[in-house]
Amino acid sequence: MNTYPFQTTSPPNFGASITDHTDDTLLICSDYIKKNSDDYLTYANLQQILYSKHGISKSNFRCIMPLMKSFSFIQFEAKRPFYLRDFFTDLGKAYIKVLRQRLDIISSSHVNKAQVLKTVDNAIRNIRLLGLENCLKDVNTDVSSVYIITLAYLLKFSRIDKFEFPFLWYHYQLDPKNYLDNMQETVLRYRQNNLQLQPILIKQKEMDTFQGQSSYHQQAPGFSYILKTLEQCGLVFKETDSDYFSILPSKTETITRLLEKSQHE
Repeated sequence: MNTYPFQTTSPPNFGASITDHTDDTLLICSDYIKKNSDDYLTYANLQQILYSKHGISKSNFRCIMPLMKSFSFIQFEAKRPFYLRDFFTDLGKAYIKVLRQRLDIISSSHVNKAQVLKTVDNAIRNIRLLGLENCLKDVNTDVSSVYIITLAYLLKFSRIDKFEFPFLWYHYQLDPKNYLDNMQETVLRYRQNNLQLQPILIKQKEMDTFQGQSSYHQQAPGFSYILKTLEQCGLVFKETDSDYFSILPSKTETITRLLEKSQHE
């Protein structure tokens, strides 16, 4: 089989996705803030407190919170003190509320527990979608572009795997306007097993001087973070016994609407 090597940087990502762990971290943070809402702290102060009192990993905190900020669930400036009561936005407070509702239902003996849980889970996904919409409009991070082009790719090709993901980023960097059309033939050949995509991922600062393959990876680190977040927003699903994530056919219009809104801002 022929190989198709290509050299690119790893697509930007926050190093986090929406998971149960993310939700647990937000709930712990919310509990602390509820009891200390008048405290006037910096982001670093809050990070240290949650680590020392609740064991929240500093590295996880550093990844999760920028993602939540991009979703407009929280608001802060890195070095500027703020009152803890202002940390969660209205959207973030709504998210915390439905997460707590879900926990209450799980621990209850509600007669229609399954149906009620389904309703609450739909509400959770809808709030996540609103957060994702905010992320797509976030001009302060390059990660928004990665979400946008991934959704556009899914609309055109229906699915994406760990090799196509960096290939997408590679073509987007070459031609941000025509990247989907430019990569179509190669994607089809790859899916027909006529060639193997071979990403060579390097650091941005090494881009102009890199000559070897010491930084070779088979999977861009951001692949799982980006796609799992889209999965938790109810837009894609992980195929069984496959590296592919596929678009949910019922969500095509939702994704189209998200992309249109991101372009009109």
